[in-house]
Amino acid sequence: MSSMAEFICPVCRAPRKFGLQARLHWTMHLQIAMLTSAIVGGVYAVAGLEMALKSLIVYLPLWGVCEFVNGVRVREAARCGACGFDPILYRQDRQKARAQVEARLGQLRDDTKAELVKRRESEQRGHGRSVTTPTPGPSASPALPIQQKATLPLAPAGERTGSTNRVVKVGDRNL
Repeated sequence: MSSMAEFICPVCRAPRKFGLQARLHWTMHLQIAMLTSAIVGGVYAVAGLEMALKSLIVYLPLWGVCEFVNGVRVREAARCGACGFDPILYRQDRQKARAQVEARLGQLRDDTKAELVKRRESEQRGHGRSVTTPTPGPSASPALPIQQKATLPLAPAGERTGSTNRVVKVGDRNL
């Protein structure tokens, strides 16, 4: 059985795990053989022994299809999800691999810029989150504090926004 290989992406330093084999495992060959025998049994029931023996050749195309699908899975698993680095393509053609990584990073940069523009436009229009926070102060009943509405700009969790240097907690989320 294959063990899980842990490594770091050489481009973006993201932690990676890889557990697929480049070739089919013996259990997959056993499954192909069982499928072939089922096909041969069906052909034998319909067309007889001679055609059943000729249908044993079905193993080879099934093996080829399974190798192709496994190769696609290995190639997809080897590619870094963060930066798009493909080590298999890198071994074959370094210039194509570099162009692919640069294209992926450029796309991520453009997406990030678009998000920032949307966020700035939203903040400029005054669309923030409306959150009710309790405020201490005199009230008729100490168990029921007065609720005050506060408007906070959209920001990722833990990021400082505007002139405030604090993070407001609402439920389980940071604003």
